[in-house]
Amino acid sequence: MKGFTIVLGIAVVYVLVHQIALLFPAKEEWQHNLGMLFQGLSLSYIAAFIFFYVHNHFPLKRTKKKFRRIINKELSDLWEICFHFTGTLKKYSRAEQLNVKEGNYHETLPLLLKNLPVNVQDVAEDEPVKSGFYKLPLDPWFDELNPPIDVLTEGFHKWSDAISYIDRKANGTLNRILYVQNVVEEETLVDLFDLVKSLEAFLTIAKLYEDKGLKYFDNEYLSKNVINFYQVTNKLRPYNKAYKDPKYNRD
Repeated sequence: MKGFTIVLGIAVVYVLVHQIALLFPAKEEWQHNLGMLFQGLSLSYIAAFIFFYVHNHFPLKRTKKKFRRIINKELSDLWEICFHFTGTLKKYSRAEQLNVKEGNYHETLPLLLKNLPVNVQDVAEDEPVKSGFYKLPLDPWFDELNPPIDVLTEGFHKWSDAISYIDRKANGTLNRILYVQNVVEEETLVDLFDLVKSLEAFLTIAKLYEDKGLKYFDNEYLSKNVINFYQVTNKLRPYNKAYKDPKYNRD
């Protein structure tokens, strides 16, 4: 839009200068004809710009304002789910010492996955809960009613079930955002597609590893997708801030 505005300014200045130049006779007829040609082009551009602004830019800006809070809420909800899940991954990988932050994902996330157990029950079996001087026995009935993998208010017994839940949420958000894609930044749509792609790759590997009974998620292809998942999750954070900040939601 900035480039079009600059051209508009040039066109307006040219029309004004040309009107003044018409007060003085041209030395050659071709000079007069060339000046009239550029004036016609300038006037046409000015008229086209006004038409675009009235019939396209202004209505689009008004539509963006109308849907801003809805879009912020959708992406804020998705960010909360994804961000909470990253905390769950860190919890079960026993990677409290890892400082997982934007900028070092390529170093920390492969280590996180290398220590992430495929079967979270292995963590409970290796480290029974202690009460005083006695170890509490494992309670399958309690474990069944209290799924160990939590994603906000939902609980799951398998990583594949938890990832499938997040994938459904991400796909639902993507489909709703596509209805108003003309008022959403193209980069945001690309990020949502990348997020869904990463989750589906994670889901495929999780099911495969669970079926094979493997111990840890030590997989280079998975690492690349989880890095992408973290990166997109970080990009969604501003929508959470915007939704919760009243100054971004005023009419």
